[in-house]
This record gives sequence, C-alpha cells and structure tokens, in this order.
Amino acid sequence: MLGDHPLYETFLKNLWRHRETVTPLRMSTIEGLELLHAAGVDPEVIYIDADHHYEAVYADVKRCLELFPDATLVGDDYGHYKDVENAVIQNAAAFGKTLHVDANHCWTYATLRSDTGQTFTPGPEQRRRDEPAAAAAPPAGAA
Repeated sequence: MLGDHPLYETFLKNLWRHRETVTPLRMSTIEGLELLHAAGVDPEVIYIDADHHYEAVYADVKRCLELFPDATLVGDDYGHYKDVENAVIQNAAAFGKTLHVDANHCWTYATLRSDTGQTFTPGPEQRRRDEPAAAAAPPAGAA
C-alpha cells in the first residue's frame, strides 16, 4: 500500500529538531511499550498510529492504559477506520476514560476545548458500532 515510501526516514526528518526528547523505536507497539516499561520510562504522551485492524488497535491501546495509566494517549484515523473507532471507544468505556475526537480524525483520552471536536465518556454498555442493536423486547401481553 505504501510502496517505497520511506516512512521511517520521513519520521526522523520531521522530528529532527526534537531528537533530544523523542526516541524512535522500530518495533511493534506492544514490544515498544513493554521495553519502555521494563526500562522504567514513564512517558507523558504516547502517540498511536500502527495497525488499523480492531484487534491490534484494541490491544495497543489497552496495553498503553495498563502500563502507563497517567500518560496522555493520542491517535489518528478515528473517522477513517471503523475498527480504530470501535477499539478506541471500547477501551474508553472499559477504563472509564473521557474521549475527545477532533474533526472526526484525531482522538485522545482527555477533555479538550475545541470548536471542531466532541468530547464524551462512553458507558460500559458501549457496543461496537458495526454490531446490530439487540432485538427489541416484544410488547407486554404479546404471545
């Protein structure tokens, strides 16, 4: 899909002026989180932009919240991939997080003041948005 686009090199170039505070890790999100945790690193911000399939997003976000509950999590592609949206909402509900989505694209578990976004706290009953709603109960007295 990305062909020969040099993503890593582009990342390094874009963040060059922040090289004293940003450490790139070329590994899966879970591996990177485990490495940081084992090293005693306590990140203030974690930006997630990896696999966009539900299971992977759910696992990445969940592990972030388990290992670094005080870090600010940020991600994108919320409005572009239903799997990202579902995983982010379900983790917010499971961990009691307030979710802010800006311009239907970027998300964070924080309350922000923004004219272009929405902030909400999903309840524990939050289901995946692509799942059908439960069938309605039959009216009282119906056989």
